[in-house]
Amino acid sequence: MSLVAPELWPRQLRVSEQPAGPFNLAEYLLAGKDPNCLAVAHPRMTWGELDRMVSRVAAALTGLGLRRGDRVLLHLPNSVEFIACWLGVLRAGGVNVAAMPLLRARELSFMVDNAGARLAVGHARLWPELGRVAEARADLACLVAGGDVGSRAAPLERVLADAPDRFAPVATDAEELALIAYTSGSTGAPKGCAHCHGDVVGSIATYARRVLAPRPDDVFVGNPSMAFTYGLGVCLVFPFAAGAATTIVAEPSVDALLATLTAARGTLLFTVPITYKTLLKMPDAELKRATASVRLAVSAGERLSAHVYEEWVARTGIELIEALGTTELFHIVISSRPGRVRPGATGEAVPGYVCRVVGADFEDVAPGEPGLLAVQGPTRCRYWANEDKQRLYVQRGWNVPGDVYVQDADGYLWYQARNDDLIVTGGYNVSPPEVEEILLRHPAIKDVGVVGKPDAFRGQLVKAFVELAPGAAATPGLTAELQELVKREVAPYKYPREVEYMDALPRTQTGKVSRSGLRELEQQRAGAP
Repeated sequence: MSLVAPELWPRQLRVSEQPAGPFNLAEYLLAGKDPNCLAVAHPRMTWGELDRMVSRVAAALTGLGLRRGDRVLLHLPNSVEFIACWLGVLRAGGVNVAAMPLLRARELSFMVDNAGARLAVGHARLWPELGRVAEARADLACLVAGGDVGSRAAPLERVLADAPDRFAPVATDAEELALIAYTSGSTGAPKGCAHCHGDVVGSIATYARRVLAPRPDDVFVGNPSMAFTYGLGVCLVFPFAAGAATTIVAEPSVDALLATLTAARGTLLFTVPITYKTLLKMPDAELKRATASVRLAVSAGERLSAHVYEEWVARTGIELIEALGTTELFHIVISSRPGRVRPGATGEAVPGYVCRVVGADFEDVAPGEPGLLAVQGPTRCRYWANEDKQRLYVQRGWNVPGDVYVQDADGYLWYQARNDDLIVTGGYNVSPPEVEEILLRHPAIKDVGVVGKPDAFRGQLVKAFVELAPGAAATPGLTAELQELVKREVAPYKYPREVEYMDALPRTQTGKVSRSGLRELEQQRAGAP
């Protein structure tokens, strides 16, 4: 398997900072740092300590057979181990395939097979899922951090203790792959989004430098998973490119985020809208103490309401900027700018990117009219072994993420909706077909439709509408069974928080379950226009 053919790639608008020729992203992020200064402010780790650990990882993976261009699955929580392994893979010439900690064996298996991963690094706490994958694949070499899990995986700590402190970086090229990031769209099957070493520099040079404008004395604090490109950028790539320190928020909880923010005196805060809503439940004095060191807050992952923005700024005095990015484009392409926020608007095109709002004829619609977002810039969609999805995402040389926007006369972009069925709940993307496939295995279900239900706190809830098989009864016990079935198979945030039983599901003219009809039903109940 490989990248889709070049003739299907979108047009790239390169920026001057993007390299050409020999270039290794790990060296770009690590070179020139004072070995005695902090790379990680919490828990504390210097640049020198990190550089040595990265070399040990690179040497260990090479000893396990890693060759230039090989893909390596990382199934790790946000941790120093994640950072060192991600950089170590690049230093050794490999390609990172990061998986969220919540993913189950079914999802990990797909990623391993689709990417053709030959090695994996996991964590002992997560091993039950990765272990199931490893047992089915004798050719998958595994390392595991945080403990000994048996003969199927070598303890990472023991392997690193025997590895050398210095490892000469592989002379990769700027156009070689650095990572394949998987995301689930509206069609169910995860899509691998491939980005090369130079692509990542495109995001650093545009969003990081021209919007965030970090300083070497900044401390980045965020709780998105580094397996997401949002978390990867704000917790690893962007701080290191600026010579700033990052932090490890070991768990995605608000309590863990606040504890780290306070301990490290973070200056740049990154999370999702649901977290800001939770923080605003704190008393004023407590909220101000917790955020006293913060100079800029960033929200991404789903739409930030004007009300949350206004309350946050009024109560904390800290600017809060919203941003939209996609895994296909690596990171942020639309963002508010400090001092130029219009509450309720996502913001403006990030410098270096061009954003259009187009109609069915792919011509620009008039200001104030809704249309599909189309983007060009230094990063671009290049799917891994998925030509069909590439043809849908890339149209006439433009990246088309599937978001419906309105652009006003001043160039501000206002999010309206998705043009597909994707559910965004608490900043996580959920594919309805994936959940439906699992639920349909239950003998009590005849058919099912999964949609997002409007929710003031999470943005959307995952809701399943169920048509029962003959003889089955709708009971609280059955609802619990269905929810547990999904939790066992896929990441827990994907399970339906609500299950509604219907005598007959709405259907399209071709007989398929009409998700749009179910969404309309929920919107009517919520009083949405």
